[in-house]
Amino acid sequence: MLASRVLRRTVLKVEKRSAHEIFDSPDDRKLRSCATLFAHVTAPGSVFERLLEKHFDGERDARTLELLKGSSADSTFEAPPLPDSVRRVGLMCGPRLPPRG
Repeated sequence: MLASRVLRRTVLKVEKRSAHEIFDSPDDRKLRSCATLFAHVTAPGSVFERLLEKHFDGERDARTLELLKGSSADSTFEAPPLPDSVRRVGLMCGPRLPPRG
């Protein structure tokens, strides 16, 4: 995934600077929220957990955790289908999407 490669190559290599010093506000808060979300759904020790440990003293974003509590852990999230225009442009960070059908 593009995000994890970028984090490993950049943010995790920065020493002695807080996320706020690197990104300023509100991007530091966005980073913390995203890292909290992705740490929640990836394996322990993921790049997202390491980011939270290094730049946020291991503290997850409280609002993101509240929102996660409101969702059922037993339910499966199914995203609505992407419009064909988005699929064609390929605005996804992950692997290419297979053709519909």
